[in-house]
Amino acid sequence: MALASLYVNLITRTAAFEKGMAKSKRSLRSFTAQIAHTQKRLIGLAAGAIGIYAVIRATKRVIREYATFEEQMAMVSTMLDKQAMHFMPQYTKALKRMSVEFGESTDVLAKGLYDILSASVAPAKALDVLTISVKAAKGGFTSTAIAADTITTILNSYGYAAERAGYVSDILFTIIKRGKTTFAELGPNIGKVAALAAASNISLAELGAVLATLTRSIGQTDIAITGMRGVLRAFLKPSKEAIPVAEKLGITLSTTAIKAEGLYSILDKLSKATPEQVAQIAGRM
Repeated sequence: MALASLYVNLITRTAAFEKGMAKSKRSLRSFTAQIAHTQKRLIGLAAGAIGIYAVIRATKRVIREYATFEEQMAMVSTMLDKQAMHFMPQYTKALKRMSVEFGESTDVLAKGLYDILSASVAPAKALDVLTISVKAAKGGFTSTAIAADTITTILNSYGYAAERAGYVSDILFTIIKRGKTTFAELGPNIGKVAALAAASNISLAELGAVLATLTRSIGQTDIAITGMRGVLRAFLKPSKEAIPVAEKLGITLSTTAIKAEGLYSILDKLSKATPEQVAQIAGRM
C-alpha cells in the first residue's frame, strides 16, 4: 500500500516537473524571441542613425563642393570678355557632364578650365583642351591641373593652335612610353625646355625623341631636362670660349646648325666630347 502510494506520488511529481520544464522552455523561447526582436530594433535604430549621419555628411560635402564649384566658375567668368560671356552656361553644363563621365570633381574641372583660359586658349576651344587634359591626367596617373598646365605650356611655347592639344598629348605619352619617366615627373619640367627648343628650331617630335632617350639613359627627368637646357642655351647664346671647343668636335653653335643637322646628330657629336669640353660648351648646367 505504501509502495503504491509512493509510486503515485512519484508519477505526480514527475508530471509536474515535466510540465514545469515545458513551461520554462516556452518562457525561454519567448524571452529569446524578445531579445532577438529588441536586437533587430536596436540594429535598425543604429543603422538609421548611421544612415542619417551619412546623409548629413554627404549633404554637407555636396553643398561644400557646389559652393567651391560656383566660386571657381565665378573665377572662370573673369577670364572672359563681354562677348564671350555667353559660353558660361555651356561651360557649366559641360563640366557637370564631364564630372560624371571622368569621375572628377566639378571644382577641379572648373580650376582646370580657368588655367586653360588663362593660358590664352580661345574660349570656344577651351572645353576641347580641358577634355584632352582630363583624359591625359587619367591615362598618366596625374592631376588635371598638371596635365592642363603641361599641354597649354607646350601649345604656347610652339605657338600651336588649341586644335593641336591632342597631338601634344600624344607626344607626351610617347616620351613616357619610350623613356624612363612619368607624366607627374615630365609635366612640371618639360616647360623649362620647350620654349628654348622652339626658339632653337627643334620640332616637338624631335624634342620628345631626345627626352625619351635622355630619361631612359639618365633615369632622372629633371636632370635630363636641365642638361638639355644647358646645351640649347649654348647654341642660342654661345660664349667666346665655347665656339672653338665646339668647332673641334665638328659642331657649329647656332640654331641654324640645329635646324640643318638635327638635334640628335649634334648630341651624338657631343657624346664623344670629354666632360671638360662639354662643360666649356654648355657651362655648369
